[in-house]
Parts: sequence; structure tokens; C-alpha cells
Amino acid sequence: MRIITDVFRYCAENLPRWNTISISGYHIREAGSTAVQEVAFTLSNAIAYVQAAIDAGLNVDTFAGQLSFFFNSHNNLFEEVAKFRAARRMWAHIMRERFHAQDPRSLGGKILRLDKDGAAPSDDPLPGSPVFSLGHRNVEGIAWQPDTKALYETEHGPSGSFPECCHDEVNLITAGANYGWPTVRGIAKDPRFRDPLLESGPTDTWAPSGGTFAAHPGPLRGSLLFATLRGVHLHRVVFGPDGRAVAFEERLLENRFGRLRDVFELPSGDFLVLTSNRDGRGNPTRDDDRILLVTLR
Repeated sequence: MRIITDVFRYCAENLPRWNTISISGYHIREAGSTAVQEVAFTLSNAIAYVQAAIDAGLNVDTFAGQLSFFFNSHNNLFEEVAKFRAARRMWAHIMRERFHAQDPRSLGGKILRLDKDGAAPSDDPLPGSPVFSLGHRNVEGIAWQPDTKALYETEHGPSGSFPECCHDEVNLITAGANYGWPTVRGIAKDPRFRDPLLESGPTDTWAPSGGTFAAHPGPLRGSLLFATLRGVHLHRVVFGPDGRAVAFEERLLENRFGRLRDVFELPSGDFLVLTSNRDGRGNPTRDDDRILLVTLR
């Protein structure tokens, strides 16, 4: 471990683009493990390396981006695809939840802004970087207010049980702003970070998903509508003249169609609402999943 942490330190200071270590699961699989065991032992080793470096005084954001992984790949296509996807998601979760990584140079936990050619615009907050805002846990939906053109975002808070769970958010996105994850969650009133405009609180969860602003002329114009998965409703929010204060909110379609994934406004002013009951977490009926045509007045 001393050799590994010394390599982390040296490369972070002198070779910042060098992959310091390839954390291997290949030999574990070749020794007879299953795909699940391969991921489990490999990530366990990775956790031990990162913890040793932190214990030696290194900041996780200075070396974590230089770690890579080396897994085996067998001919069971679906199992291997699932393995790689699961390993990637678990490692991202471990780095956020356990080690509190928050590096503005990395792309995880960020909203990115790119030109059509894939390059970072010259007026992005960090020169040469696509990062537009940071400190996000799990961005789900983005929507532009039709009058002010301001960008709003829905975001999942942490999973689990109280007091670690919940705190789903709606944020007004500002260039270069830090929204605090994983250092804080929800409305923290910490001057270092930007608080959400509203949150689900410490015990309730919406699991918000896609959203849109009502742009059709009429009484709903300017309302933010976003679908919820765990909340099983369509959430409507009306903001005050400053675009920040919450003037009114309500739950629509609650417990009528199960988990809702997205909402889209048609030119007529009606809405298309997508259900998500066959994602492994819902209770699908014979008609699921559906695209609902919804008229709101």
C-alpha cells in the first residue's frame, strides 16, 4: 500500500494525465470467480487503495481520476454487459457517497454545456471545459422557462433511509455555481453552495424525472411541471416574479397511473405524460407502459 500511495502522490503532482494503477479483476475471474464475485473483489480492492491514500493525507480529487479498471470479458453477452454497467455505476456511487469526490475537472455530478461540434463554448465558466455547473447528485430533467429563458433542473437526492435519504431538488441553474453535493444536501444554507429552490425534505421523496415549462398561452403558462417516479404524480410549481420564490405547488394525477417518467407539452397546450411501470420498480397493469394525453386546465 505504501508503494501505491506514493505512486498516487507522485503522479498527481508530476504526471496528472497518467493512469497510476489499473485495478484488476481479470485474474480473479480466471481463478474461477463468477462475474458478481469479480466485481465485488475488484471494487473492494479499489476501496482499500483509495482509503489508504486518503489516510496518507491525499485529497481524493487529486488522484481518483487517474485510476482505471481491468475486468475480464466472457462470452455471456448479457451478463457481461450488465457486469460492466453495474461496476461503473457502483464505483461512481462509492466515490460520491463514501469518498465525497467533488472535482470540477471531472464530468460526474455536473451539467455540461457544449457547442454543436462537441467543443466547450468560449464563455463556459471553466476555460476549455464543458462543465457549466457542479455539485449535482443525479440530474434527471432540465427545462427552460419560456419567458426568461432561465434553466431549471430536477435532481434525485440520496437513496436509503432516514436521515440519509430524500432531499430531492429543483434548482435554478447558474453558470459556474456549485450546488453542494456530496458535501451538503437539500436546503443547507451553506454560503459556499447554491441552495435548491425547493426540495422534498428529509423524509419524503419524489424521485423527480423529466420536466417542462408550460409555454402555451393560458393560466398554466410559466408553470414548471415534472414527472415523479416514487412520488407517482405530476408535480406543478409556480414561481414568483423573481423566478426563485415558490408561489404555489400542487400534485396532479397522484396515484392514478403509477410511476411517471417524463412530460412534454404539445403545441395545443395539452401534455404527453410517459409512465414507467415496467422499469423493475413499478406495478404494471396490462396496458403499461403508456403515453398519456393529458389536458390540464
